[in-house]
Amino acid sequence: MVDIESVIQSLRRKVKIMDPTMHLNERYLHHVFSGLVQAEEQMSFDKCCRLHPEWATYIEDLEERHFGRYSKDENGFERSCIKGRSGFLDFAYGTINKPSIGIEFKFSRSPISEKAMAFDYLKLLDRCNPFKEAYYVVVYIGQKHNEEFIRNRHQDMLARVKRENDTDSSRNIHVYVDFV
Repeated sequence: MVDIESVIQSLRRKVKIMDPTMHLNERYLHHVFSGLVQAEEQMSFDKCCRLHPEWATYIEDLEERHFGRYSKDENGFERSCIKGRSGFLDFAYGTINKPSIGIEFKFSRSPISEKAMAFDYLKLLDRCNPFKEAYYVVVYIGQKHNEEFIRNRHQDMLARVKRENDTDSSRNIHVYVDFV
C-alpha cells in the first residue's frame, strides 16, 4: 500500500514550484498524482490496481457499489439521499468496491463556488461512502488571493457540510489549500 499522505505532500511540493503563467488545469494535478502513486506502487496492468480514477459512489447494476447518492435541494446544494444520482470522486484508493480513501482535487484561478466546495466535502464525508480517510487538495493559481479569507471559507464550508448532512464524524479528512 502506498502512503497517500506522502504522495500528496510530494505533489504539493511540485505544485509550489510551477510557473503560474502556464495554462494548466486540474487534469495536470490528476496526472501528476497518478504518476506519483504508480511510481510508488510500481503498478502495472497485470497487478491488482488500488488507484481508481473517477470513482462512482453508486452503480445501479453493481450491488457492492451502492454507496452515496445525491440530489439538489431547493437552494441548489447537493444532499445525500436514497434516490439520487451517483457522485464521482477524482480518485479512490483501496479495493475497487470498498476503497478506504477518497480524494478530490480542485485547481482554480478564482474562488471555488460554495456549491462545488460543499459537494466535494459531502462526497468525502458522506457516511454512506466507505472511506476511512479523505483528502481535499485545492490549488489556487495565478492572481493574488486573500489567502486567509479563502482558507477560512473552506473551514466554514467543511463545518457547514458536517452540520447539515449525515456525515461520518470519525472520518479523518485532510484539507490542503495552496496558492501559486
